Amino acid sequence: MQSKDVVQVTWHKVLPDREETLASYTSRYGKRVNPAFKDKVGFTDAGLQNSSIFIRNVTEEDEGCYLCLFNADPEGALTGKTCLQVYGKNQPTSHKLC
Repeated sequence: MQSKDVVQVTWHKVLPDREETLASYTSRYGKRVNPAFKDKVGFTDAGLQNSSIFIRNVTEEDEGCYLCLFNADPEGALTGKTCLQVYGKNQPTSHKLC
């Protein structure tokens, strides 16, 4: 797929009953993050050929699969899938100063 063919890149989280859009990128509108995830998700790399997101403060709720769709006209979408497994969690710590 050539760069000129890709018109939008979107990231989705796969849920049991649907896919939820997290973020998208287009040349016209640039980076856009779903307001519900603005404090949770951001772009590491945004473009029509490469796209990466990051998730802040990962919790067990973030576990699951994520889709990256490179939407091209007229070919349709090229989809990539990555899955996140959370194996443990950090315990909060406190420090006492004497």
